[in-house]
Amino acid sequence: MGIHDCHRTQEVDRFIHMYAILAADLTKLLKKDEPYEWGEKQQSAFEALKAKLTTAPVLRSPDWDRPFHVYVDTSAFAIGVVLSQKDDNKKDYPIYFASRQLSLAERKYTTTEREALGMVYSCKKFRHYLICYEFVFYVDHYALQHLVKKADLFAGVHLYSTDQEGCSPRKRRLPIQIVDPAYRGGTSG
Repeated sequence: MGIHDCHRTQEVDRFIHMYAILAADLTKLLKKDEPYEWGEKQQSAFEALKAKLTTAPVLRSPDWDRPFHVYVDTSAFAIGVVLSQKDDNKKDYPIYFASRQLSLAERKYTTTEREALGMVYSCKKFRHYLICYEFVFYVDHYALQHLVKKADLFAGVHLYSTDQEGCSPRKRRLPIQIVDPAYRGGTSG
């Protein structure tokens, strides 16, 4: 794997927890008007991506009889989300990782707005997993718990289905648990 393969890591970003943050220094190199400078930060990011691609955690297939867990984490410049389930030993195992960098406009959002954006992003990204199944959000921002109850935060995100999709059409209440900010969804990455 060489620098010419960096753009290909985007094809496997679902396997890498917090891909957008890890790859940020490399994706800057792919921009048209950015100078190409390979330094210590880029080499470190490259090595981190290589390590993530070759080590655990290994993604598992979903068990459609178990509830899903959606862990949302945002920073000042990226969103990272994990879709997981608990096994018989109550240990989380990852099913899907997703992340993206925030646009310049989104970086100006308040912390609450960025965290809410992370929830909306996860709803859209994992819609086909969540549409007919039980799930819980885990966030580290207390204001979201109250915001979701009061505002129609997810007006444009359809977490309900039609009869053609095999479940009754109904909107879901979004269960949210607040977790310690240091907790990263039970994954080892």
